[in-house]
Amino acid sequence: MNQFVLPTAELLHSRGEAQTALHERAAQLTRSRFGQTVFVRAVVEISNFCRENCLYCGMRRSNRALKRFRAKHEQLAELLIQHRPERVTDVNIQAEEFLFCESPFSPVD
Repeated sequence: MNQFVLPTAELLHSRGEAQTALHERAAQLTRSRFGQTVFVRAVVEISNFCRENCLYCGMRRSNRALKRFRAKHEQLAELLIQHRPERVTDVNIQAEEFLFCESPFSPVD
């Protein structure tokens, strides 16, 4: 299998020895590209308010059971500076969907 060719649907649906060979090749390519190092990334939710109503998302607008929050700047600084485990190499800060004219840090009702 050429490493630059995307697998076909037939290959992805393979079973038995063909499936094992596909998995082994994928693992080999992954190790050659990334090595044995594992990068641990963390997601920090700074808000779970959202104006959108995506059915797949637990933060969707219509989810009335969700307790809403917006983190304060001081909370974020404390968390990111004082409490980030050393093994976490990357931090993804995630927030709500809001209109560009709204402040993501406006008071919560």
